[in-house]
Amino acid sequence: PSHDIVKWENGLDYSSQLFELMPDSLWNFKPVNEEMSYREQVLHLTQNMYWLSSSYLNGEKMSLDFKDVGQSVASIKSHFKETGKYTLSVLKKMEEKELAEKVNFFAGNLTRWQIFELMHDHHTHHRGQLIVYLRLNAIKPPKYIGW
Repeated sequence: PSHDIVKWENGLDYSSQLFELMPDSLWNFKPVNEEMSYREQVLHLTQNMYWLSSSYLNGEKMSLDFKDVGQSVASIKSHFKETGKYTLSVLKKMEEKELAEKVNFFAGNLTRWQIFELMHDHHTHHRGQLIVYLRLNAIKPPKYIGW
C-alpha cells in the first residue's frame, strides 16, 4: 500500500538525517563494549534491509559488501542510500497478492507483508539506538518524521 511506501521513504530520510548529524570522528563511538558502534549499527541495518528484500521480497541480488572493512563514513552512507533506493524499488513492484504469500523464514512461515513489517521494525529499533548514541554525544536529533 502506498501509505506504507511513504512511511518507509520517510524512515529512510530520517535515518539519513541522523547519519549527517554524527561527526565522522564519532562513528566508532559505542556506549558500552557489548554494543555495536555507530558505524556497525548503520552497516547492520543496511545489511538487514538488503537481506530481507533480496531473500524474501523478490528483490534481485546486488553486489554490495556490508562488512566493516574500514570503509569511509561517506561510503557507508552511500551504501545505505543505495540500499534504501533498492528496497523502495522492490516494495513498489510488489502486488498485494505477492505480499500475502507465505515464505519460509527461519522464524516460521511468514507472509511477505510480515517480512516487510519485520524489516521496518528492525530499522526503527536500530535507528532508536542511533538516536541514543547522538544524545550521549550531546547532539540533538532532528524532529521525528514517520508518516
